[in-house]
Parts: sequence; structure tokens; C-alpha cells
Amino acid sequence: RRLAAQFLSNKSVTNYMPGLELEVREMLKNLYTKGSAGATPINPQPHAGRTSLNNILTIAFGTRTDTIDHPLVGHWLKHSREFMYVYPDGVE
Repeated sequence: RRLAAQFLSNKSVTNYMPGLELEVREMLKNLYTKGSAGATPINPQPHAGRTSLNNILTIAFGTRTDTIDHPLVGHWLKHSREFMYVYPDGVE
């Protein structure tokens, strides 16, 4: 609890803003490029997932992925989908 409070305090989050903004700009740039400036439909989910992953990696480990094709991005997306899956009958 103390560790979470340390990393999520207002002062800490303010310090993360340049990195968070970098990730959002990178995501928008990739969406624009891969979508041929809006001419080609693309799935934004892997890009949003990579942005989230990079925010976590940067804050916790000081590193980030360089592309949605990075193996860690695929691993993250697979497990996040499993975590978010809602079973129809409520049984796992």
C-alpha cells in the first residue's frame, strides 16, 4: 500500500506526464501511419494496449517497447484479454 501511494501520488504522477504524453503521441502517430492517414481501417486495440504497457514499463522498470510487434506486447495483450474475459455463466 505504501509503495502504491509512493508511485501514484500527485507529485509522482506529475513527474510521469512527459512520458505519458510521449506514449500518446507515439500511439497517434502509429495509428495515423498504419491507417494510411484514415484511408485504411485498423484495429486500435493493440496500439492502445502497447501504450498502456509502455506506461507501466516506464514507471515500474524504466524501459518501453518500440513497436506493437514486440513479443512482450503480444504477451501482454493475450493475458489482458484473458483477465478481462467475462464468462457467460459466471463460472471460470
